[in-house]
Amino acid sequence: MLFTLLTTILNIVLPFLIAHKSRGFWLKSNYFYEQPTVRSTYEYLFIGDTEDASFSIVCGEMKALPMNNQEYCSEVQIQEYDYNKDRKVDMINFKLSLNIPIEHTLQYVHYKCKV
Repeated sequence: MLFTLLTTILNIVLPFLIAHKSRGFWLKSNYFYEQPTVRSTYEYLFIGDTEDASFSIVCGEMKALPMNNQEYCSEVQIQEYDYNKDRKVDMINFKLSLNIPIEHTLQYVHYKCKV
């Protein structure tokens, strides 16, 4: 009789004691920090509008759009950096050097990079 009473009390009280000692029944707050996996596809499109509406500088490496006038784009660099060595890209650096003719002035820039 005493054994049955003791095991019944322990079965009821012990889960409450364990839950109380482990900071309660419900989680008070929880934070998740995730970093997305981002890779550059090395596809970009650059359109530079000048004051002359008939002259635009178009550079790019898009599979869907063949580029014919690449003579104004002298250098393109796309670099991926992983600063904390977790094999996930932390920063993508894009550098584009242009050869703009002297008689034209660049007024508007449109840029799209596919990652």
